[in-house]
Amino acid sequence: MSATRGVLFDLDGTLVDTAPSIARAVNRVLVDRRLPEQPEIIVRGWIGGGMETLLRRSLAALGIEHADSAALGDFVAAFRVHYRDCLGEGAAPYPGMVELLDQLQRNGTVLAIVTNKPREFAEPLMARLGLDVRFRDMICGDDLAHSKPDPLPVTTLLGRLGLVAGDSWLVGDSIADMRAAHAAGVPAVLMGYGYGSEDPEARALATAQADDVAQLQAILTPR
Repeated sequence: MSATRGVLFDLDGTLVDTAPSIARAVNRVLVDRRLPEQPEIIVRGWIGGGMETLLRRSLAALGIEHADSAALGDFVAAFRVHYRDCLGEGAAPYPGMVELLDQLQRNGTVLAIVTNKPREFAEPLMARLGLDVRFRDMICGDDLAHSKPDPLPVTTLLGRLGLVAGDSWLVGDSIADMRAAHAAGVPAVLMGYGYGSEDPEARALATAQADDVAQLQAILTPR
């Protein structure tokens, strides 16, 4: 691999720990339907792959295995309302992440976001945390015809930013990130603190793994 010119970051579970606000929104949906609330640590295991996947996993975990598309759509719509109300509550960049972003910027590295989060939530969350000014571009889950694990968001960002697979990294925490990077030919770092990082396939597809931001820094900015 040539010198790193660009880094594409996933958002939830990679750049920012958003599980507290996601868990609150999920539980409000469950309470509305007289279903039992779930501990945040349980909801963390359901995150990854977008809102529909999150709600489908939630229903399955509660024994509701065969919800039809209309029922699932109702859950997703309710989640959107509640998540909008508590967006960013308890969310924060992972320790050391802001400092790493600033270092990468000083080095001239092009930074971008590739997330499955809908733009209506990703943009205000990034702005609220002061992260938006640190990134050149962002592709969200509802921007293109396909989202991760399809490689389209990755290849689209590379093209828009004038980057190529050989000079860029993708940093993510889930199988969707690793599959998208692999299909696009981009080396990927799997963050061990993320929401889907225990997936064996994700670990197998990852070019490198990091348990914290210090290890990520060593990968992206080797001496």
